[in-house]
Amino acid sequence: MDRTALVSSATTLGFVLLAAGCGAPPPPIVIEGSSTLHPITVQAVDQYRQRHGSQTFALKESSTGVGLSRFCAGDLDIADASRHITNPELTACQQAGITFVEVPVAYDAISVVVNKANTWAVSMTVPELKRLWEPAAQGKVTKWSQIRADWPDRAVHLYGPDNMSGTFDYFTEAIVGRAKASRTDYKGDADDTKLVAAVEADEEALGYFGFTYFHEQKDRLRGVAIDDLDNDIGPGPIEPSAINVRRGVYRPLARTLFIYVKAKALDREEVKAFVEFYIRMSPELAERAGGVRLNAGESELALARVTKRTLGTMFLPGSDPKWNLQEMLAARR
Repeated sequence: MDRTALVSSATTLGFVLLAAGCGAPPPPIVIEGSSTLHPITVQAVDQYRQRHGSQTFALKESSTGVGLSRFCAGDLDIADASRHITNPELTACQQAGITFVEVPVAYDAISVVVNKANTWAVSMTVPELKRLWEPAAQGKVTKWSQIRADWPDRAVHLYGPDNMSGTFDYFTEAIVGRAKASRTDYKGDADDTKLVAAVEADEEALGYFGFTYFHEQKDRLRGVAIDDLDNDIGPGPIEPSAINVRRGVYRPLARTLFIYVKAKALDREEVKAFVEFYIRMSPELAERAGGVRLNAGESELALARVTKRTLGTMFLPGSDPKWNLQEMLAARR
């Protein structure tokens, strides 16, 4: 990332990219949300700025929940999200008269990680993760030996996103069975870089966060292979990786990352041009940021949602839960 183009404040997670051109620039494009998607959006903004120096951006990293809350209040042009919009958020948008286009831009692998000194937790099953993270585990499941009898009789220290994070929502729904259902006696943080540092410093740690943060710190942490125990088609323990996500075998912690674009903002030519650029460049941008690109054909279908102004979410009643993203995009054109 060309950090010479960024003007940062030490007291905020956001930054503003300032125009270098002459004359009155168009108004800034305001973006906020998911920390998981943030590195990819940074790449999109930086690459676009290099081609369109007169455009300004106000880009802030927070969380999916915070971003969508501000989006549905009308404060943002674009919300970054690491999960799809929820029914309460849809209601908030409807009440505020906010219509939007939902656009997938990348995939992610929520990565379960341990300290490099951990030699025992090479893989874990979904039931083991549930037993560790469900609300009933609070104050009770506190040692590695309680997860597997042959693991050390040592304390297990847990780290993860806070409860406003889309990663928290997705992980709890995929592992525990209900979004936001989690033990609370873990060290939560909205800043994924702090979670990385915490796991690296603690030999008894286990944490989880988005793949972009694990991928760039593979020399500092070790990813745990996940076994979903699907005996019919399950391939056994699978490590978090881009290829495993695109092959559809990293289950159930692979997910789609979205941008939500306010329909009214798309009436501004500069917003429409940036969003179309982001989608077209998304495979390259995702890989530049250490993320997971969409598969062939998915970017084109995502772009069609913008060019046709396909409003609302793809995740409607009647959606087949077995549909992959391409099937869902095709069905909701």
